[in-house]
Amino acid sequence: MEKDISILIWKYLDGECTPGEKARVQQLVLEDPSFAEEMSLAQNLQTTLQQLEPEEPSMRFTARVTEQLPALYRPIHTQAELLPKFLVRLFGGAVGTVAILSLGLFFASNQSIQGKFNILGKYTLDLGVFSNPLVFTAFLMSLGILSYFLMDFTLKKWFLKK
Repeated sequence: MEKDISILIWKYLDGECTPGEKARVQQLVLEDPSFAEEMSLAQNLQTTLQQLEPEEPSMRFTARVTEQLPALYRPIHTQAELLPKFLVRLFGGAVGTVAILSLGLFFASNQSIQGKFNILGKYTLDLGVFSNPLVFTAFLMSLGILSYFLMDFTLKKWFLKK
């Protein structure tokens, strides 16, 4: 309760209280002598604080602090080599090869009515699940998303080096 009273006093002195709170403070000043004493102490403290001039740091202190700021903000190397370059290139080549083969199979499966892929008129390749264009498109989309992540990973390293 005492905390609420002190908050109410400071709101009144700063002029931030509502009309209801203002009426309550004026009523408490008239009825409660301890509240009136607290109010007068707060008013004296406020006038004393308003008469003080704010301190400014010396120019020497300011110059010293600003000289030390660049040393505090040196860049921190957080990027580490996760994979060797040959693995990244191998994965990129594999993704590209699978993408080209997938596109060929996709267009071949759309042309085939029975879901079989005829190679050079001699060999028949049963596409199974991939004969469904929806499944194959979902496979291609997931492959595309994986390749975009790979490109982002490698290009981020390339741009950070420059």
